[in-house]
Amino acid sequence: MKEGGDNEILTRYLLGELSEQEQERVEERYLGEREMFERLLAVEDEIIDAYTMGSLKGAERERFEKHFLRSSARRDRVEFAETWAVYIDRLPETSPDGKASESRFFNLFRNRAAMVPLAAIALLIIVSAWLIVETAWLKNELEEVSSERASLESRQQELEQQIEEQTSRNRQLEGELESERQRNQQIDSRQASSEIAFLLSSNVARGAGSGKELVITAGTERVRLQAVLIEDLHSGYRAALKTVEGAIIKSWSSLASQGGRNGRIILMTLPAAALKSGDYILTLTGVTDSGATETIDEYPFRVVKR
Repeated sequence: MKEGGDNEILTRYLLGELSEQEQERVEERYLGEREMFERLLAVEDEIIDAYTMGSLKGAERERFEKHFLRSSARRDRVEFAETWAVYIDRLPETSPDGKASESRFFNLFRNRAAMVPLAAIALLIIVSAWLIVETAWLKNELEEVSSERASLESRQQELEQQIEEQTSRNRQLEGELESERQRNQQIDSRQASSEIAFLLSSNVARGAGSGKELVITAGTERVRLQAVLIEDLHSGYRAALKTVEGAIIKSWSSLASQGGRNGRIILMTLPAAALKSGDYILTLTGVTDSGATETIDEYPFRVVKR
């Protein structure tokens, strides 16, 4: 970018005409490039001179007052420039013809005897003023950077606290989930130990007189009988459990077949307390669509309670 282009960008920056992204790019340049920083100070001086001399008009003057003068350091510089302008304006006119092209300030020094000490004083005043303004400007910039840093540190602390709280909450949830999992395992374990499944093979396939033995241990609450079907030819089933002496222990109606690892089965459940040690026969009856019934099979077995 050429110098003229830089000066235009810096002028717009000082008057607040740039977007936020453009402002950031300008700040990165003058903070990283000494030449750009010195050019920024020169453009500031030009704008201040234009303002104090009254050549800054309209919208530019309004933006100068609203944006540029927000900084206390810049207000001090403008105040000094205005005071200096008043001082120069009050100096006596030494040129008899009063030509407008000649500055009153330089007319004062046409006398060589007075020029050297006055010039030294003027230079000292200018340098001192510049150092004061520069120090104030740098101090203001430092305060702004410190404020931004404190804000960032505060935000970092807030984020760290939120992360710590979330981590603690996650640990708590993990503990609750683990407790729930263990509780469910205990429930499943108790349910598994309180119920026993017993598979009954068909009397026809097994051969008459070869009943199976059902061992019921202490703590068993339910028995699930699974009667295997040779053929599943009926829409519904009924079943009756009797002792070999003919006493009915339990009966079931509206049973339906279902799939199992051993083929189609009929599932029936009864309390373990209803069974005592001894021999039993389960009689399975099929129900046709017309409502007629027929005995399908019998499943003899022996119960041993321990």
